[in-house]
Amino acid sequence: MREFRPARCATIAAVLVACAPHAATAAGEGTESQSLEQAASDPTASLMSVSVQDIYAGSYHQLDDESGNTLLLRSSVPFTTGSLEHIARATLPIVTNSPSGESGLSDLVLFDLIVFDEPWGRWGIGPVMLAPTATDDAIGADKWSIGTSEMNVTYDWERDAWTVLPLGVKLARLVKFGKLPVQFAGGYEYNFADDYVAPKWTLNFTVKFLFPVSRRSSAPAP
Repeated sequence: MREFRPARCATIAAVLVACAPHAATAAGEGTESQSLEQAASDPTASLMSVSVQDIYAGSYHQLDDESGNTLLLRSSVPFTTGSLEHIARATLPIVTNSPSGESGLSDLVLFDLIVFDEPWGRWGIGPVMLAPTATDDAIGADKWSIGTSEMNVTYDWERDAWTVLPLGVKLARLVKFGKLPVQFAGGYEYNFADDYVAPKWTLNFTVKFLFPVSRRSSAPAP
């Protein structure tokens, strides 16, 4: 079996910026369906959620006739520390197919996003940490990676180069089952960074169960 050594990706912090009107920020305070649908796709919205996402990589840069598939289990929980508002996210990738030939659990990704309100909307910043839960070194985050969030951009500090530069499209629809809102989404991404081993293009499908919660906001109520 050929040795599989993609670019190593060591991420210690992430910056996330989103322009979301304040009318859609109070997701748990009598929000109308339209606002909730917007908040479901807003990474800074105060929504407790549990999602399952399947990501299929149809081909890889620098590899011939290879494909891969990963199932992502993700939960998001908003909380506060003093005056700071956080959104904690935990993502557990389950690799069902990879160019290495191995499958199983990959490394757990923990993300604490600190959210700030501005007159124009919200933005957030926070650390990303990896827990070594991979069942095999060949599918750990130290060996390979697939984007674990929408339009994930990856920079390798050791190689001083971009390893993932995606461009894609996403379609989503919110459906209510009784009082439980569920978002169904599908997307396609193409990775323009082709100097290292990484997925060339991916298809993904997501089912997200939403549990809106009240969120403090420095902005006046709409």
